[in-house]
Amino acid sequence: MREITIKNEDNSYEIYFENRLPMWDEFDLILKKLVSEHQCIVVEDIDEITDRDTYLKLGNVSFILRHHYMFGNYIYSTNENDIELLGQIVKNVIESIKLDTK
Repeated sequence: MREITIKNEDNSYEIYFENRLPMWDEFDLILKKLVSEHQCIVVEDIDEITDRDTYLKLGNVSFILRHHYMFGNYIYSTNENDIELLGQIVKNVIESIKLDTK
């Protein structure tokens, strides 16, 4: 498992949980790790038929944990200054899940 960061044309960023975490079922596991291990606060949860967005805050950093039915699970942010921190959090979540599955 690894993370992949993509910068979009509108200067937003997507940080993907690659390989073993792309599915709808893993969304709740990722969210649980963000809340319990990183003290993220859920601001709003929007659950649709094929997509899901959970708006989160970590201190003054706001971001979205998103599941897209074609692209899987990823972190979405419009603030370039937060990408390094969010990328590290994604790596930590991936490592934590790896440890849980051993």
